[in-house]
Amino acid sequence: MDNGYSTVYRSEKWEAALLRDYDAALKNWPVPFEELEIKTPAAKTHILLCGNPDGPPLLFFHGTGNNSLMWRYNAEGLGGKFRLYFIDTPNDPGKSAAGPAFKPPEGYTQWMRELLDALKLEKVSLAGHSKGGWLALNTVIRMPEKIDKVALLAPAAGLISRLNPEFIKKSMKVGLFPNEKNVTEFLQYMSGGDSAVNAGYASYMVRLIKGTKARPVRHRAFTDSELRAIKKPVLLLFGEHERSLDFRMVIARAEANVKNLMSVTVSGVGHALQGEKPDEVNQLIIDFV
Repeated sequence: MDNGYSTVYRSEKWEAALLRDYDAALKNWPVPFEELEIKTPAAKTHILLCGNPDGPPLLFFHGTGNNSLMWRYNAEGLGGKFRLYFIDTPNDPGKSAAGPAFKPPEGYTQWMRELLDALKLEKVSLAGHSKGGWLALNTVIRMPEKIDKVALLAPAAGLISRLNPEFIKKSMKVGLFPNEKNVTEFLQYMSGGDSAVNAGYASYMVRLIKGTKARPVRHRAFTDSELRAIKKPVLLLFGEHERSLDFRMVIARAEANVKNLMSVTVSGVGHALQGEKPDEVNQLIIDFV
């Protein structure tokens, strides 16, 4: 990468191939969009910008090992109300790249300050899925003056950081042996019981795992005092078939510490609730934000 920016891709060949996959998927993006590239010392950040130009800004953070393509089923339903910023986070396989001084997890705070300043956004709402939930929580804790509301979708860190042993075991199997069978079985395990796994998406995830180097980051649980200091409204969403952790423990800790909290468990879905029941999740976010 130029000027010291670095990505998680194993090689230039893998990067080119996976970015071709990304661009091919964008040809089927459900609404008109613009691609932004914001260069700051922390990162070179890629953003899919779409939705209502006059709507309030709503920023999205995807989960570990993913990118902004995961929000394709939410863009149309939310775009009528909000100006949507789908952000590829550095340290993950999208179009963003980490700067030479970027050191997660602490570096995410500097990155967000630089990004909001560059975008000239005075006040925003946030939505984060899985690890993206940690990013959203970290941002509202570190810079509350910039945040209006926060929606957390299946946050896998921040409220508790103890993952289920079965989930860890299955994740390691997929990481070590990324083939169509293992990835499809893992996606089925992570979804609701009746959800079908998209074969094209499973194939893309195989290539994504093969073509990238994992950069594990320990995203710490925030302290009780940090959570109690959050004054902004927080929406906490989980699918009833969440596998990555004990989501009831997450809800209990949030209810005990976050003052302005609304918690909803979505029936019939798993970790990727925003893709399994997009209409319901979109409406929950619209009603909240």
